[in-house]
Amino acid sequence: MLDHDDLGTNGVYRIADGTVRRIPEHKEVITLRAIVPGTYVANVHVYAIGAGTAEEPSDPKLPFPVKVTLTRLNPIVVDIARTEVLMMRLGEQRTAFQFVINERGDAKVDREADIPFIQVDPEGMN
Repeated sequence: MLDHDDLGTNGVYRIADGTVRRIPEHKEVITLRAIVPGTYVANVHVYAIGAGTAEEPSDPKLPFPVKVTLTRLNPIVVDIARTEVLMMRLGEQRTAFQFVINERGDAKVDREADIPFIQVDPEGMN
């Protein structure tokens, strides 16, 4: 489930004096809400680069380092894997890591995986 889709300007807020401030970190949050055994891939995709507006400034610059973290939430919060992927150009896709979840919910991480992004037709027809 996509809990938070950061569109690039979500990290902007206005403080009481009217000054616009940018939160320097953008986050996409995806949650698996149950143990679903299987193989998963964490890919990064430079979908778009926006210039922003005066109200919501954006300062995208490529190359751009993207941090990817796999975190287990239950029974305690534990970071299972962390990596940084350097994105170089618009449209680029890179694999951060692949992981396998077993029936107990344990995850085995493959940091060397390079799995191509599979684009799905909006009509649901590949």
